[in-house]
Amino acid sequence: DDDDDDDDDDDDLSAVSQHNRTHHHNSLQHDADVTTSSLSATDTGSKRVMSRTPVGKVVLPRRPFAPRSVIDLKVGNLVKFSRPAGKISKGTIKYLGHLLGREEVYLGVELEGSNEGKHDGTFQGTRYYLCKPNKGVFVNFSKVIMAWE
Repeated sequence: DDDDDDDDDDDDLSAVSQHNRTHHHNSLQHDADVTTSSLSATDTGSKRVMSRTPVGKVVLPRRPFAPRSVIDLKVGNLVKFSRPAGKISKGTIKYLGHLLGREEVYLGVELEGSNEGKHDGTFQGTRYYLCKPNKGVFVNFSKVIMAWE
């Protein structure tokens, strides 16, 4: 199983190398060395990090997948989804289920980065999950583009 994760990382590296080759032909070898050494540094350092860090804080490589239904998703997955006006956002699922007065299942998502949400996990006065102020959105499954485990 660990071999699969390494293969995914190699795919990512080859994409980086391809990109570098087209734009920075002279620095390709240097860029590849830097990328490879930074990856191996995180691999060797992960055991030390785990002993000092609470389990919830350890960042493991996430495996991407295309969910076919809401059943494929779970709390903690990272999702990329479309928002009004064609905007694309990314965040972590904090809630999966029904909202009061709605038939469909919704994802309660805490947005990443500088993306602005609409609330802190509350819908029509009911708290469904807790997140930072203005970082929460409820997303219909039909808007989900991609997810990571």
